[in-house]
Amino acid sequence: MRQLSDKEVRREFVADQIRARIALLIRSLREQPDRDWTQAELGERAGKPQNVISRFEDPNYGKMSLQSLFDLAAAFDLPVWIDMPEWKDWFELINDVPNRATRRSGFDLDKLVEQGLEYSRNENTPIPSSGGAASAAAEAVKNTVMAPPQMHQILTAPLNENALSAGSNQLPLEKIDSAITSAVLARSVAA
Repeated sequence: MRQLSDKEVRREFVADQIRARIALLIRSLREQPDRDWTQAELGERAGKPQNVISRFEDPNYGKMSLQSLFDLAAAFDLPVWIDMPEWKDWFELINDVPNRATRRSGFDLDKLVEQGLEYSRNENTPIPSSGGAASAAAEAVKNTVMAPPQMHQILTAPLNENALSAGSNQLPLEKIDSAITSAVLARSVAA
């Protein structure tokens, strides 16, 4: 820890940890039993040649662009989250190293809607950071499949309001119900 008092050492340490984390995550997601893709298969899905996927899985490479990361995430049907946390939080976050046991499921609107329904059943249940996922999913589906004149028919209020008031981690029940209703409508329109 004393070595981290040097700013240059900290910078290199963080870069090494993130490069390794991304490389290990890509490989573990690719080799996940329900996928079991080769590098060439992932490359085909992400629009990249196999040798590029091989470089991305090398912890020493470190020249991946954000667009490449978005392309890989899309191939896995997963979102990307990037943050600059405080140091105390960063050490906790990097503690969970991706490995063969790392599993991530791709997008599943039904699961997201079910999660929203589960949280809405109990008004006293705090909504975790992913609690707005059903409404965000519905918004994305709605925007993708609906022509602009039809959008107003689904919902006039914003689906994914950043409605968490200071000091509160709960959304009012009616906003959750509205988001779930919107997700169900968007899913039926998409079908």
